[in-house]
Amino acid sequence: MPSHVTTTRHWKTTVAQYQHEMAWVSQRLADVLKQAWNNDGEFSGSAPFLGVDSSPQWMKETLQRCDGSPFHRQWLEKCLNILKNTLPQAVLGQLAEIESERSAIACHQCGVCCRLASQDEDYETLLAKASGGDTFAQEFTRVFLPYETRQHAENRFPELVAALQAEVGEERPLHFYHCPYVGQDNRCTVYGTAKRPAFCGTYPETPLSAIQPNCAWKPWQGEQHTITLQCHATLVLCEAWHEHISETLSC
Repeated sequence: MPSHVTTTRHWKTTVAQYQHEMAWVSQRLADVLKQAWNNDGEFSGSAPFLGVDSSPQWMKETLQRCDGSPFHRQWLEKCLNILKNTLPQAVLGQLAEIESERSAIACHQCGVCCRLASQDEDYETLLAKASGGDTFAQEFTRVFLPYETRQHAENRFPELVAALQAEVGEERPLHFYHCPYVGQDNRCTVYGTAKRPAFCGTYPETPLSAIQPNCAWKPWQGEQHTITLQCHATLVLCEAWHEHISETLSC
């Protein structure tokens, strides 16, 4: 999986949403590779091996096919460049623009993200990941503490707990944490020191992060969530299909 894709902290998206966007991107990506056949007049006629099906499985079989045709090989080499360079560069540029918009938003300083952080993993799992070298888990467990029980989190933030859980779906139970270093004035008491985790300065890192309803970044998330999900799906598919083509060209 590309390094650009967050795997430790949960995304504010359901499995169904991700599958839907992955299918949409797969179709668009297949269309791009099909168009590469006739671009610039390099190849004449239609490609007999390119059908109307653009499912991930069909595309995998097509990209792994090695029929000895010079036209087929040239097309695969062209696809290789599209998947390795052209598309990832465009996607990363788009993600950079989204990040630039995030940086221009001013925090409301409500302190909720400090007092109600949510993760897919429970505390023991995060500690195990930290011991295994996961840098995010190391930073997170160095500062954040789990609520004694989920009920304690619900008692303090009943509406927010319900809202955050609803956004990711009941099939993915969240675990809630709090930072002991947030002051009564909602300011960080370890701000500017090595104690403050790096991810606190970049929250929310992506529109796919869990963001509480009244957060200053919530409108930004609403505008950019789907396109960000599509960007990440594109990077994942580019890497996978690039691997398929590399294996084919080595035959």
